[in-house]
Amino acid sequence: MPTTTMMLIVCAKRQVRAIADAFEDWKTEGEGLEVRLYGVTAKAGDGFLLLAWNKPIPQKFFEKLRKDEDIFDYVTYEPVDTQPRPA
Repeated sequence: MPTTTMMLIVCAKRQVRAIADAFEDWKTEGEGLEVRLYGVTAKAGDGFLLLAWNKPIPQKFFEKLRKDEDIFDYVTYEPVDTQPRPA
């Protein structure tokens, strides 16, 4: 079963749609990226994006995140498998 890495990105509210559109370009380039969800957080009003990667995340993507002033922070994680495993 292929491994998926999830990434949560916090960004400027005014740029969330433009960032989501830019990430769609990574998807069309075959980088293994899928934008699962984006919007605005309820409390702080920051933009957020939830991404799924079915390939290793390219180093150049991390570089883009670090350089982009509209991206405040990000975290990656492996989803927890909640399905029971056969004995």
